[in-house]
Amino acid sequence: MVCYKFYQDTKHTIWQRTRFTVEAPTEEEAIRKAAALIEDGMFDAEPEDDRIRIGESELLFDTLSALSTEENDGETTVEIYSGTPRRGRMIAENRDGVAWDAWWPELDAGDMERITGLRRSDFSTEKDCEDFIAACIQWWNIHSETEKIAVWKKYRE
Repeated sequence: MVCYKFYQDTKHTIWQRTRFTVEAPTEEEAIRKAAALIEDGMFDAEPEDDRIRIGESELLFDTLSALSTEENDGETTVEIYSGTPRRGRMIAENRDGVAWDAWWPELDAGDMERITGLRRSDFSTEKDCEDFIAACIQWWNIHSETEKIAVWKKYRE
């Protein structure tokens, strides 16, 4: 039996703690400058103000939290790839599901003809080839996951 490699990328939220110092004549002034970093951005402020010095930074792993697609503006937050990070190919993600089922409806009629062996000319041309498209979807849906993966691997660009 052959062993195949896969990997999963998952988007999370996590707090990062960055230590810094502020040089100021009074603690009140230092507090004011530190609080202003919320607006100005700490890493933008340091080069402009030599009285702000950024020190160590650490990720607070106990705050790690998975991010949902809703929290990510409808974009994926979990992706599974076959292969290695340098040569991986996405096979599934948590927005559209498995790659072969997301790929199928995106094909044009010519590709569907080539793959299924069905011909648009054999179907009614009314309603923008709806009968042909429905037959192609039915053709796809009667196949097992293993068969779908084989078709996807053979015909994807």
